[in-house]
Amino acid sequence: MAPEQIRRLLDFKPRVNGEKRLHTLACLLLDSGLRINEALSLRSDDVDLDNFLLRVHGKGGKDRVVPISYEMRKLMWRWLRTQQGGGGLVFSTRGGTKLNYHNTLGDFKRLGNRLHITGVRFSFHTLRHTFAVNYIRNGGDVFRLQRILGHTTLEMTRRYVNLQKSDLQAVHSKLSLLSRR
Repeated sequence: MAPEQIRRLLDFKPRVNGEKRLHTLACLLLDSGLRINEALSLRSDDVDLDNFLLRVHGKGGKDRVVPISYEMRKLMWRWLRTQQGGGGLVFSTRGGTKLNYHNTLGDFKRLGNRLHITGVRFSFHTLRHTFAVNYIRNGGDVFRLQRILGHTTLEMTRRYVNLQKSDLQAVHSKLSLLSRR
């Protein structure tokens, strides 16, 4: 996603509970790189706001710990305050059951239309890719990214961070011995 599209999504001001849930979910995916099913399966007991960490039950039954930002901590705290009791799903239906992926994706696509986000596949997986690319662009290393994303191989992580020529040029300019003179 382009920076302006990310900004529109982050600046969205939800009014009703369903919009607040969707916005918090989208921000979580952008902030942490979680898979949508990992986020939808996240339980409030898995959220450690004191240490800015999530315990994620990942693909293939592999658990991992994923960091979140200070800003995401504030959003998550506000969202969890509205939820019933501890230990339940972080993002659930009114009845406390797991959200249906297809219904949630439909709501997300409608939000994208409302925010005029076009020219990009507006999906939960796009948020995961956006997280990965921005993590590397902002100085993160591929080994930590691999752990955060829950990939077993660096090859899979490499597929996520298809950097543009301009990214490569910017890094080269910063690191070139000739540019430092």
